[in-house]
Amino acid sequence: ACCISNIAWAQLRSLSGRVIDAETSQPVPFAHVFLSNTTHVTVTDTEGGYALAGIQPGPYQLAVSYLGYETFT
Repeated sequence: ACCISNIAWAQLRSLSGRVIDAETSQPVPFAHVFLSNTTHVTVTDTEGGYALAGIQPGPYQLAVSYLGYETFT
């Protein structure tokens, strides 16, 4: 008998975007971007860009934190 978990068949997804200051529209470099309650975390590049890969399908809460700013979810 063989058993293959659903994870082996699940299609992994990615999420990417850009973090900008709401008032100035300038990029926010080196901000932490993460999916709450997971190990998916990254840091924005110098242009505010980020990418998270290998995400299982499902509902998540995206959060961004940066020193001097209120955490955005």
